[in-house]
Amino acid sequence: MNRILVVDDEKSITFALRQYFLQEGYSVDCALTCEEALSLLAANEYSVAIIDIELRGSGNGSDGLNLAAFIRSHAPLTPVIILTALETTEAQNRAQAAGVQSYLCKPARLSHVADVALSLMRDKRLVSLAS
Repeated sequence: MNRILVVDDEKSITFALRQYFLQEGYSVDCALTCEEALSLLAANEYSVAIIDIELRGSGNGSDGLNLAAFIRSHAPLTPVIILTALETTEAQNRAQAAGVQSYLCKPARLSHVADVALSLMRDKRLVSLAS
């Protein structure tokens, strides 16, 4: 499985990540809200999820860290990367508590995000092979 989930309310971010990973041969699903992401998660398995923390338009005070915690509890083998402009210690601590594997701050080079994602996917495959 080489499917990536990107969740960000900025269409330019989802577009850029989608194009980058498509060129590398990956399937990419994009969501602008937590609700859209939950629908995609119900229908697909992902090699990695890249999620923004602050998602406008998500109801019930839901944010990317709640989504990350949901992924970690319902798809524990799916690595989660936070990609956000929120550079606070509190947010980083919440991300760690939610089980996030990597916390990247915007603006981040696409190649760096890809390196982190590919590394986490490679590590996931090694764990799967060892099981």
